[in-house]
Amino acid sequence: MCGNNAYLPEGITFSSQEQIDSFQINYPYCTEIEGDVIIDGNAITNLNGLNVLTFIGGDLRIWSNPILYSLAGLANLDSVGGNIIIHN
Repeated sequence: MCGNNAYLPEGITFSSQEQIDSFQINYPYCTEIEGDVIIDGNAITNLNGLNVLTFIGGDLRIWSNPILYSLAGLANLDSVGGNIIIHN
C-alpha cells in the first residue's frame, strides 16, 4: 500500500537508478503496486530502493539492464499477480 491509500493502479516504470533509489521518498509507505512494474534502463546497477515491495499485481518486467547483476532488492517480494519477464 502507498501513502494516502494510492496503490499505483497504472503501475510504474523505472528507467534510471535515481528513480529506483528515490522510490521510498517519492512513495512513502508503498509496499504494494497494483499495476505493472517495468525496470528498463541501461545504467541501473541495483534494485535496493525497491526492497519495501511485497506485492505487484500486474507484470514484473525487467528489460535491457546490462549492468544489473542482482535482483536482491526484490527479496521481500512475496507475490506477483502477472508474469515475471526478464530479458537481456
